[in-house]
Amino acid sequence: MDTVTARMADARGAAISQGRAYRVCVSPDGTQVRVCPDESEPSEQLTTEQPANEVWQQDALPKGVVVTPMSSTSTPQGSDGWTTLVVFSPDGTCPEDSQFELSEPAAPDVTPMMVYVRAMTGVWTVNAANAANAGNPMGGTTSGMQP
Repeated sequence: MDTVTARMADARGAAISQGRAYRVCVSPDGTQVRVCPDESEPSEQLTTEQPANEVWQQDALPKGVVVTPMSSTSTPQGSDGWTTLVVFSPDGTCPEDSQFELSEPAAPDVTPMMVYVRAMTGVWTVNAANAANAGNPMGGTTSGMQP
């Protein structure tokens, strides 16, 4: 969870400080997250030659952890299949709500976590995925927003 929320904070901070939209994407297998300017091609590879004024970051999640997009608008983009989880606008908001799950499929006793990003504010909430909060993503027990 820390890796994903840190990348969301990076994307939101870069969007605000640079005055341009940034997105957080997940790899086709759900094991990596990437931050890049929204106008970049999703299929572009992360290299050491990215412009100095852009934030490009890619991280592997801990072994066994996967991200699964839950929003109906999250669709694979580009030939490499990376999926946009959330886009942060220059004012820190998002064009639309977003929801995704972090889970450990090989560890069925570990409760998956749901991340809900509210479009109007760009604030995200993290909740244990269970029937009690399935219809109310903002009503969980743990919430957070990174600056």
